[in-house]
Amino acid sequence: MHIMQTFIALLKSRDADDFVEFIFAFFAAPVVRGVKCGSLVNIRRNGEEIPRVWRRRKNELLARYGLEAAELPPFSSKGGGAFRTNAVLLLVYDRRLLEKALFSEEALAILRPLGYEEAGGSVLSFIERLKRRFAEGFPHEIGLFLGYPPHDVRGFMADGGRGAVASGYWKVYANVAEAMETFGAFRRAEQDAAMELVLRFGAMQLGA
Repeated sequence: MHIMQTFIALLKSRDADDFVEFIFAFFAAPVVRGVKCGSLVNIRRNGEEIPRVWRRRKNELLARYGLEAAELPPFSSKGGGAFRTNAVLLLVYDRRLLEKALFSEEALAILRPLGYEEAGGSVLSFIERLKRRFAEGFPHEIGLFLGYPPHDVRGFMADGGRGAVASGYWKVYANVAEAMETFGAFRRAEQDAAMELVLRFGAMQLGA
């Protein structure tokens, strides 16, 4: 069985505590490995009180993986509908890498007209501005917080992806070969995380 199939099967068999860790560890993996400054992690499972579980376990998980996280609000129905119900939507990030991504001149040229300059000059103040932007709909500048190239974020904000020449983790408008290489790095990080979780939790499940 392919590692991802094994991972998904194991994920379905675990309780809510393990489910939260699996989802967090998998989607945060590119950030843990330093190939991405931030990731969106949407943790949701029907019938489970995921917000309660996350808030109980967040300090442990963030310390274990060496990351920070901000809980994001659901976005307005004007922006395409609610993103979550009884779930947690997180921006998981490495502060040093995120600062480098957000404070480049290319990124600031996109963020300033959206009010980020007024929000102050720190990563945390920019995250607070991002949270407020959710009241207006899903803020597409969030791509900058996820390490997407500014020219691709700008392109998507201009035409909603219609002019993209490739797609994967984001819509690509230029430098396709470089984007494909980055996609591969993200994918390898996620697959490595899945393998680690299968080896650790799978062995536990088998009583090893």
